[in-house]
Amino acid sequence: MKIITLLGLPASGKSYYGKRLAEELKVRFVPEIATQLIHEKGYQIGVNAPPEFDRDVFERDLEMAEKVLRSQLKTIVWEGGPVLDYFFLEGRLRLGTARKEREDVLRLYDNSTFKELSERTTYIFFDVEPQVSLNRQGERSKPELLTPDLELLKIIHNRLINFYKKNRNKSILINVDKTKEEVFEEVKREVSRIT
Repeated sequence: MKIITLLGLPASGKSYYGKRLAEELKVRFVPEIATQLIHEKGYQIGVNAPPEFDRDVFERDLEMAEKVLRSQLKTIVWEGGPVLDYFFLEGRLRLGTARKEREDVLRLYDNSTFKELSERTTYIFFDVEPQVSLNRQGERSKPELLTPDLELLKIIHNRLINFYKKNRNKSILINVDKTKEEVFEEVKREVSRIT
């Protein structure tokens, strides 16, 4: 199985390009777990998200990872995945409250399921600067998905850049400072090399 995980800051295009890519490849698209939970349970996000949110995200990530690894599907496109959720948790740990609870959840991400998932994954990183992410989020029609904490976005962006550098052999960097069609054509070209 080939797992394609889409990484990037909020409003970088993960949902848009992920859905289009899954449709183009005729494969399953797994939407961002955190976003699903925000809609289902009304969690506040950003630095002030409660620690229960982080635990729920972890549990849902683990459940989905186990399903993905057991799946007989040839390819899956996953928006965000455990990597992005881990980076958000790290950022909230540094800037927010409930440090002990968040540290406990952070340790849970070090497990064999996520390691196996990572071994089978190719990452597509939609690179957008934190301030640009913040500006783009302001254009969204869903305020509950706004991550307004610039410092949090900077931490996550730095972690994503470092992750990309350490995992170049299985990561694709996409600059989104182009038209949507140009970005999508680049994504398709890059993915065709690995599928």
